[in-house]
Amino acid sequence: MRSRAPPSMQNPAPAALPEPVARGTLAGRPLAHLLIYLLEHALSGTLVLEGDGKAFVRISLVQGRVADIQTSEAVAYLGHILFESGVIDAEQLNSSLAVVAATRRLHGQVLLGAGLIRADQLSTALRLQRVRKLDHAFSLPPETTFSFYLNSGGAVRRPHDVEAMAPYAGVWRGVLAHPPWAHVRETVSGMGEERLRLREGASLDALGLDARELAAVACLRFRPATVGEVIFVSGRSPAAIHLLLYFLAITKQLQLATPALAAPAVSQPPPARDVPVSGEYARKVSFAMNAARPPPGAVRIASPMPGGLVAARPDLLTESDRAAEAHRLQSQAELHFRVGDLVSAERSARGALVLAPGTPALQALVACLEALDPARQERGHLEACLARVDDALARDPACRRGHTLRALVKKQLEDHDGAIRDLGVAVAKDADDLEARRELGAYEQRLRVGSLVDRSLSPPGGTPKPIGLFEWLGKKR
Repeated sequence: MRSRAPPSMQNPAPAALPEPVARGTLAGRPLAHLLIYLLEHALSGTLVLEGDGKAFVRISLVQGRVADIQTSEAVAYLGHILFESGVIDAEQLNSSLAVVAATRRLHGQVLLGAGLIRADQLSTALRLQRVRKLDHAFSLPPETTFSFYLNSGGAVRRPHDVEAMAPYAGVWRGVLAHPPWAHVRETVSGMGEERLRLREGASLDALGLDARELAAVACLRFRPATVGEVIFVSGRSPAAIHLLLYFLAITKQLQLATPALAAPAVSQPPPARDVPVSGEYARKVSFAMNAARPPPGAVRIASPMPGGLVAARPDLLTESDRAAEAHRLQSQAELHFRVGDLVSAERSARGALVLAPGTPALQALVACLEALDPARQERGHLEACLARVDDALARDPACRRGHTLRALVKKQLEDHDGAIRDLGVAVAKDADDLEARRELGAYEQRLRVGSLVDRSLSPPGGTPKPIGLFEWLGKKR
């Protein structure tokens, strides 16, 4: 364990913590994602955020609700909150602080015992103090590390502690004050031109949105709309709407009106299972965002937690669950691929392939992602990747993305002749394959300017004059 700040009246000495079930950085998994995930799964324990040196924030949770927050630095003194609220005056604050210094008693108990405040005023001040500490946690830099300790003892209970709170409003304040823009952009780009709607039964009242923010998404209650339409109808800036839709996505309030990849229908619900949540098993699966399959059509969010029930115990899933989860991971992989995050795309695609081994489309996708990895550009490796894509297409000639993926591998091997032929087939099969059309356009430009001289597409004497791509394809036929 790292060194801790000495215990104080504001931060009593915590119970010793066991080994964490999850670790990471806020750059990879923002605090907003962590808190919403813990609430959704009703997990109890301690989330510890640690920065440089001895700086830390320790958040104690009961069934995902924030029960207490301890900080290494004095973020919000209870006495100052009561003074700012007009409950006590400056003389009462100073005299009570003198008693605290002399007796080492809790400030709230000193004020309560002296009759200077009522119990309900103390409770209100404690809630506001917790809110300010949570706001401070969101100000921590992205390189801050997090560790989650499942079912740990949590904070020391103190007299007049207030009930645990759902963190929705605090998460929204944190997103507004410290936007995780990389994750916001990835999430919103995944929505694309899909039409969004509020999830059936969605309740926005507890999310901490103000009247203007609620009005901005009111249109989604009546009819589905794209991101652009929400911006137009609301009159808000694109940045404001992107933050709002991101927040609604991570809190599972949004769905795609017409999901492109719907999960297979399940004829009957899977049987209930008693899954342990402690020990080695917990360290592997209890804290993974992939452990819960979202409903069909749910908007995907950025930065799922690593691992998951799928990776650790695929045998616990029914066939229907396996197919649905494989479909979800494949969709996630394609989304990461489109935004250029090849590492996340390969991780998701491999997870899908574990659940659906031998699926030609997944085999081709994984092979292509391996070929595009800058660290694996040996010709022998690229040729092996091409052979795997060839095998996938041989087993499923109708594979929708197969020819585009094979063209990308051939491009890495500088087989431009073969790449253009595959791209032509891909466009002929699916005129909406934007990636294939974009690659064809790039090749056409290279042909026009003669940049493929002495390559496989050029005659021995070079390219004598510009030629259109589709004209070139016609001649080759």
